[in-house]
Amino acid sequence: MHDSQSLTLKALVDQAQQASTNLAQSSVQARNLVLKDLAIALLSHQDAILEANTLDLETTRDLAVTDLVLQWLKLTPDRLAVVRQFIEQLVGLPDPLQVRSGTVANSLYSLSGFRVMPLGVVCGLYEFLPEFPVLLASLCLKTGNSLMVRGSAETSNTHRLFSDLIATVLSKGKVDQRCFFSFESDRTVTPKDLVAQALPIDLVIPYGRPSFIRDIAQQKTAPMLTPVMGNSYLFWSSTGSSDLVRSIIVDSHLGAPDAVNAIEKVIITPNTNYSLLNVVFNHLREKKFTLKGDETLTAEFPDLALAEPQEWSTPYLSKTVAFKVVNSVAEGIQWMNAHSSGHANCMVTDSYRESQQFTLGTTSATAFINASPRFSRLVSGPYGTVALGMVGNGSFNQGAIGVETLLKRSHVIQGVGANMAGQL
Repeated sequence: MHDSQSLTLKALVDQAQQASTNLAQSSVQARNLVLKDLAIALLSHQDAILEANTLDLETTRDLAVTDLVLQWLKLTPDRLAVVRQFIEQLVGLPDPLQVRSGTVANSLYSLSGFRVMPLGVVCGLYEFLPEFPVLLASLCLKTGNSLMVRGSAETSNTHRLFSDLIATVLSKGKVDQRCFFSFESDRTVTPKDLVAQALPIDLVIPYGRPSFIRDIAQQKTAPMLTPVMGNSYLFWSSTGSSDLVRSIIVDSHLGAPDAVNAIEKVIITPNTNYSLLNVVFNHLREKKFTLKGDETLTAEFPDLALAEPQEWSTPYLSKTVAFKVVNSVAEGIQWMNAHSSGHANCMVTDSYRESQQFTLGTTSATAFINASPRFSRLVSGPYGTVALGMVGNGSFNQGAIGVETLLKRSHVIQGVGANMAGQL
């Protein structure tokens, strides 16, 4: 469903709420069939999608935007294949909307469990990542949520085509097609209209540059996820392998296209072997990285640019890595907790004690020990299958944005008999 002038925003959201209720009551087979048809439609319309995306690229290039934005914006057959795999893996998941067994501690009840339910209405706002509406719509279909989505002017042609495909597939399925509503990127309905009013929207998910997400956060009244990318930290212990450090850094920047968990800061201790450090520097330069350092390291390595104080808390969103010296593992963990984005921090060490210290001390939503945090939409989410993005530790829901993110629980309690009512 697309823009309609005959309904107020409040009426549209109310309609979406009812559609979510209907969608949740539909069978998982019906929801999966819509997802399968969507994957087929994406493949059969691939040429048209790429043509629409080319129009967006040509318009955006005239605006003299950064290479990062163009990288996010440009669709390829490989990226569209990932979207189809994302949908196919969702189809393969069990129905998330079911009564699940559980226990109630010290309960007087004979049976207890919980029902998993959709949140209701999700509002997706994005810039530059054209496949976003398809990815989020797929997650919402699987979990029984309605989606209201709005893109940016830079993605207008691709957004319109994707929205038409989703609406067409829904119209042929056995689900309430009102569960999807797309807004154009003109000024008819702005992001502020959707998030600043007291609308019964259950969750806002913005996706884009930090400045875009920050603007939405400052205006929102509904619950909101705060996706983050970049500014992940790596603590390189003096016992850790320099080969592993450099391979993890390079691998973490291989996003497709957004390197959500890119390592942009590295912390070392004074007893780090500077010869090995220089080897790491040279390797990263060969891979076209820009390197920076704190005052200690720039004094030792004059070819390093000095990282300004604010940079330690700010994502570069580029192939840039800054190195910093701290006095101990504990100080390094404290610095990470204070300055990283809080979603994916790492440690390279051969010490079990240090790995446990890091695990217990980090507040990051995800901690990696001797492993790359490289983000993939096909392996990072719940059940190890799909994820839209990552949320840092400052949000009410942290970690991967996946199936479980769009669900809530309703407890189911069953008493032991008629006498139970008199005991309550």
